[in-house]
Amino acid sequence: MENIYNFFYKHTIICIIFVLTLVLILIFELLELFFSKNSINAAKAINIINHDNGIILDFRNEILYNKKHIINSININDFDIKKNINKIKNLKKKNIIVIHESNFKAKNIVNMLKKNNIYNIVYIYNGINSWEKENYPTISNNNKQK
Repeated sequence: MENIYNFFYKHTIICIIFVLTLVLILIFELLELFFSKNSINAAKAINIINHDNGIILDFRNEILYNKKHIINSININDFDIKKNINKIKNLKKKNIIVIHESNFKAKNIVNMLKKNNIYNIVYIYNGINSWEKENYPTISNNNKQK
């Protein structure tokens, strides 16, 4: 035990850096766990769309949506969620997949919709970036499939 104290005393900076690194890793893992609730990857989204009556609601702003979006997705500006809640409630029989450029905002949208009794809802972790990383097709306002 005395050796541990001597080591810590002689290498204080290295020990502090090690402890801080462990704390940061723990924090990032907890954040990842927090954000991964209700999240899916792009492959799971494809499976839901093809086999489980899924539909994608794209909550990015209209400019980003027009630049590129997932085929057959519906754009709902995230500022209009409350205004469009009835439209979204009409989709209750579908499995809803949310897209947003921010995981934090996507999770908040999912939580808000769950508070409005819409429970069949998830979001794609990392949004359209995750979709493109897997080389799944997107479409632009020019209607050109990529």
